[in-house]
Amino acid sequence: MDSKRLKILSSEQINRAEWTQLSQSARLSTWFQSPECFDLYDATPQLDAFAFGITEEDQLIAVIVGYATPSTGLLRHFSRRAIIQGGMLIANDCPTGAVQALLKHVTTALSDTIYIELRNFNDYSSYRSAFEASGFNYMPHYDIHVNTAADKDIMSALSESKRRQYRKALSLGVTCRQSDNEQDLHDFYQLLRRHYRRRVRRPLMGFDFFRKVVLQKHGILLCVKTKEGEVIGGMLCVGMRNLFEWYICGNEKKSHLYPSTVATIEALLLSQRLGHQNFDFMGAGEPGVKYGVRDFKMKFGGELLELGRYIHVNKPVRYKIGSLIINAVK
Repeated sequence: MDSKRLKILSSEQINRAEWTQLSQSARLSTWFQSPECFDLYDATPQLDAFAFGITEEDQLIAVIVGYATPSTGLLRHFSRRAIIQGGMLIANDCPTGAVQALLKHVTTALSDTIYIELRNFNDYSSYRSAFEASGFNYMPHYDIHVNTAADKDIMSALSESKRRQYRKALSLGVTCRQSDNEQDLHDFYQLLRRHYRRRVRRPLMGFDFFRKVVLQKHGILLCVKTKEGEVIGGMLCVGMRNLFEWYICGNEKKSHLYPSTVATIEALLLSQRLGHQNFDFMGAGEPGVKYGVRDFKMKFGGELLELGRYIHVNKPVRYKIGSLIINAVK
């Protein structure tokens, strides 16, 4: 491969039509590397969006889309990080050298961050040497994919307990429907914010971010309601090729109505109706570490995959201090 035929592009320089085409045709692709996802990040004040592409002889062959947390706030020196959700968009015939060249450019362009993390939703093992040669270390991490192809029986793949909970919830009048109603979104967001404050203990995007996701072509809000119409849970999904569970929550006071179970099963059925090959749970913790969420997700008939993550640490001392701070507030 002649490196002189390669050209690095900024987000403004990437041809949008070629970008869209690549995101639709590449095997190593998800919605999170699409132009629409970049636009969402770019329109969100809490995020510093970025996108970089690389061409070979003027043909777009790889793109990286992500966001960095802003360099403001009391803990900015220990928390500014760059997240590349879903991994890297790579053309099916992309040479390893081009992947390495783009990764090296990204590490330079984002050198002000503590670290850069690619969260894989596909198998990038064939490019592992390129990632490691660019200074990215592989970190084992699980994901769960549920096959939702048209010929699959979604309900029979569930655990007996999940089928029983689903039937009971429906018998008590619980429903789950796709909604673009702003009040439904507001009610869902309030439940999610409470869940993040009490259980997740991580920052949550503002309401406007969620509104913009729902307005996206591929954004989907599933709302779980009681027979009286009260929102007791739901899921925010995005779907392009696969359907992704981005955010999910349920009202703990209504746990006897199993809102998270209902939302997940309805999302699986929706994924099948939309013609998606898989439903992606977007992460299931680290191997060897107990994780109750993983146990919950595995009851829906999915396959546990170690797709891993790649991390490049720009500032090792701050990275260690930041990790200690994050663990302390869990």
